[in-house]
Amino acid sequence: MIYAGIGYMPLDQSIVFDGAWRILQGQTPYLDFYLPNGLVPIYLQSLFFYILKPSYLTYCLHSSIFNGLFAILSYFFLLTFLKNRTSSFLYSLATSFIFYPPMGTPYYDQHSFFFMLATWLTILQLNSSISKKKAIILGIITSVFFAAALLSKQVPAIFLIPILIWIIIRNYSLHNKTTSAFLIGSFLAGILILIAFCISLNLTSFQMYAIELPSKVGKIRTAELMDKPSKLISITLDSFDYVRLSFITRIFHLNFIIFALCFASYAYSFLKPASKTSLSQLLRRFAPNIKIATIAIALLMICFFYNAFTRNEVSNGIPFIFLSLGLLHKVGLNGIRLISKTMIKVYEKKESYFKLAQVIRKIGPTIFGISMIYFLLNSTFKFDRAVNKTRITSNIYYISQDPLLSPISPLSFLKMENGFTDHVRTEELNGVMEFFNQYNGNFFLFGDSSILYGATGRPSIFPSLWFHPGLTYPELKSKEFDNYDSLLLSRINSYAVIHFVIEGEKTYMNARIKEFPKVYDYFNKNYCLNKSVGKFQIYSLCKKSKDTNDKSKKGNILLNF
Repeated sequence: MIYAGIGYMPLDQSIVFDGAWRILQGQTPYLDFYLPNGLVPIYLQSLFFYILKPSYLTYCLHSSIFNGLFAILSYFFLLTFLKNRTSSFLYSLATSFIFYPPMGTPYYDQHSFFFMLATWLTILQLNSSISKKKAIILGIITSVFFAAALLSKQVPAIFLIPILIWIIIRNYSLHNKTTSAFLIGSFLAGILILIAFCISLNLTSFQMYAIELPSKVGKIRTAELMDKPSKLISITLDSFDYVRLSFITRIFHLNFIIFALCFASYAYSFLKPASKTSLSQLLRRFAPNIKIATIAIALLMICFFYNAFTRNEVSNGIPFIFLSLGLLHKVGLNGIRLISKTMIKVYEKKESYFKLAQVIRKIGPTIFGISMIYFLLNSTFKFDRAVNKTRITSNIYYISQDPLLSPISPLSFLKMENGFTDHVRTEELNGVMEFFNQYNGNFFLFGDSSILYGATGRPSIFPSLWFHPGLTYPELKSKEFDNYDSLLLSRINSYAVIHFVIEGEKTYMNARIKEFPKVYDYFNKNYCLNKSVGKFQIYSLCKKSKDTNDKSKKGNILLNF
């Protein structure tokens, strides 16, 4: 909660709020409004709004609770491998600084990461010691968590699929009976989830807005990634340095070095299993660490591919980075212990080397552990100062707060940034809300601050959760877009919209009102400028007494949009 209410980025920090407000107002996803992802977080947020009330404080409470739960999941995940409560606690505590604080408010990407980790932790409980009944229950829970990850956001959730397949195949080869029971539970849960989908959602709309449109965007980005992968890798790593997070690049390098050593050890032990030299024995003993090193690099690559494909702020897409570092800590400790044991055995008759080996055995793990924890704490502090405190994620760039919003406002918990003209300011939000406290009637917002619908108690009008051509609504000038334009116009009429609110010349994703020809024509003919509040222009239905000369002046004003 320390950073959650600081700064406001109109697009990203309005989406879940507006989606939850729509649910609370009785709107149904893919029937009354469309979204490419985010189904789970908006339903969860609507539950928070229902129990408490629609406000920015309730909004931030949701993300803060999930941030704490993510740290708890991280602790048990690490404890599975580290077998050390102190190290697991420190690394999981560090994750609480990099999971939700950069974004602050509920976001579908973060929820997807959360349910991915929950899925992974659940399937790790599958082993030969559990009963078939428990295996079936585990299968059901795993399917529910993974479905929640996918319905939060498809990317990064799909990156977990190869890992799940690998775990299932490995478990089946070791204990096929419990794994078979697990798969039965997963299958049953999957069927029930699919049936629930078919009953509750408009499948045609779901196919178009949750599958087809996101797939088109995904194909374009994948083609670019495949075209010049090396360049994209360098750009992604350079972006860490750009936001002063060079420690992440170091973790990347450390990960690949340790994984290479583990892989070499595993390969050597596989190719020369009969060799009895000290080096061979050392490598054979170190080879089992390949499992932990593989998991560490898998966690790292999920973060990397997420940033590469989505091109979001990198500081918002590295929630597994310290989990990966924690696993490297374990591999490093195992390596030092094995080396010291081997040295003691080899140099048993050479006093000077023998004493050195004993010293390494006694203090080597401690020095390495302290070094890793120092690196962890230092990296966490740098991240907190460079990202969380400055609110750099999603271009918030918080410096010092504006005067607070009205204490009776639903947004009173929000503290705004100061000094950046491309963002909404406190007085602008206050001005718009004051206007709608004085005047009745619904309004249509052409802009990103859809949080204003819930803050003023008005129904959300736009058929999609946010403005993103080709993703949240069909590509411009297509037949589907023409139908969408007609749908928007019908929504404006059915909700008896009295006011149009235009937020800036264009939205964050460069949408302009004149790109919607039917709505733009209707707007030009029927609405006149009523009030300007910073970057917000409020238009109201023209009075019948307005002459054509007044309307032509109004039309000239609109040429910029």
